[in-house]
Amino acid sequence: MSVSRLPVVTGSLLAGLLLIGCTENKDGSAAGDTSAGHDQSDSSVPLDTSDSTDSAGPQPGVHGSVEGTVYLQLYTTDTDGNVELLDWDTEYPDGYPFGSVFVAAYSQDDTGKQTYYDQNVIQHPTVDPAPGGDPFGLNVNVDDVDSVNIYASVDYYADGVIGTGEPTGAYPNQVTVTDNGTVTSIDITVMVPLASSGGGGGGCDNVVDISGTATVSAGYGEGDVAALLYDTNGAGPYTGARITPTANADSSASGDYDIAVCADAGDYELLGVWDSNANGLFDPADQWGSYVTDSSTDGNPISIAEANLPNHDVLVPFGDFVPTVVPFVSLSGTLSAVADWSTYSNVYVAALKYRPTGDTTVATLQTGYDIQTWSTADLAASSSLPFHVEVPANTIVYLWAYADVDGNRTVNEVGEPVANSDSSTGRVVTGSTSVSGFDMVLDVHQ
Repeated sequence: MSVSRLPVVTGSLLAGLLLIGCTENKDGSAAGDTSAGHDQSDSSVPLDTSDSTDSAGPQPGVHGSVEGTVYLQLYTTDTDGNVELLDWDTEYPDGYPFGSVFVAAYSQDDTGKQTYYDQNVIQHPTVDPAPGGDPFGLNVNVDDVDSVNIYASVDYYADGVIGTGEPTGAYPNQVTVTDNGTVTSIDITVMVPLASSGGGGGGCDNVVDISGTATVSAGYGEGDVAALLYDTNGAGPYTGARITPTANADSSASGDYDIAVCADAGDYELLGVWDSNANGLFDPADQWGSYVTDSSTDGNPISIAEANLPNHDVLVPFGDFVPTVVPFVSLSGTLSAVADWSTYSNVYVAALKYRPTGDTTVATLQTGYDIQTWSTADLAASSSLPFHVEVPANTIVYLWAYADVDGNRTVNEVGEPVANSDSSTGRVVTGSTSVSGFDMVLDVHQ
């Protein structure tokens, strides 16, 4: 579920080589491998080791807030691809091995542009004793927007970057914030895959350097800057260099960077980012920019061949170059039934975190990612039910439908109809785009 990448390093030190081969993906994993890799070899990236929760707010004009708790659930998949939940203390007796957790409130306009209102960073997530969990609080300016999306993302590689494929959990519905109001109990669970013991690829015959100056053009106060490589689909980063720039009298800042990669790697996007919210992470709420051939011309994509690429200067901010951490996608389709709808009480379509077994209460379904409900009155005038559930991107969910025949708010009982997305486990691997066409039929299978 995660984009395997090589670590970002500080200054002009050698970054992990960007590997590419005929049997490997660009990230160095085996072709077709979608398992999450993990590389803890980068000890040069400084992380904030304080125990406090860092916040960007409150900002001027903020009138509402959102509060909740972030939980991290460790898991693996069995040989059939089904999720198996794991205990943190059993798998990692020496303690939590990954990086910080980024929590944010944002809105998205019709063009897909995201506006961030506030963010927290949990430097040391609480995972043991189970269920763990860490509180967060986010401030929202209701003069600008009244509803926001909330998500949390784990810095899985502990490299100080929130990449496009990090383990992410999202609150499935928009949260409406009122003037001087506080919305509570906005709890999020992030499913975190057990780290793979395998590495990606080997060495390379030839190495080339990408180098230049990274500049923050105005408003600089503090914080590191990085030059990062993303693929042309916007996924990454695959590698990069992190520097602490020198501040100038005109509130700009600049510093030189150097990235070493394998020759003949192909086309990439060279982006720049400044940790403008000073939370120790490069994240979507920061200021972003791009490689420029002059102060007004975007130079991307760059082509990595056999020659060094000097004078590749990066300007922040520049353009609309914010790598999108896609927290939500939708699963949609239609639900029909073998029996007449009048024989049922309530009907549910639920996107769950793990495969259900045995009798299941509606309250348990509601702890999943999203649930859609139809009452007896809703069913009376329907032949089929269109459904739409919101789920986190780049993870595994289980899409099931249930009919509560006797109205006792317990489903999956003997003799009660069920359906799922594939007539087997209901397992759906989500990506970065929404998927439609899930047509399910409620029937008794017991």
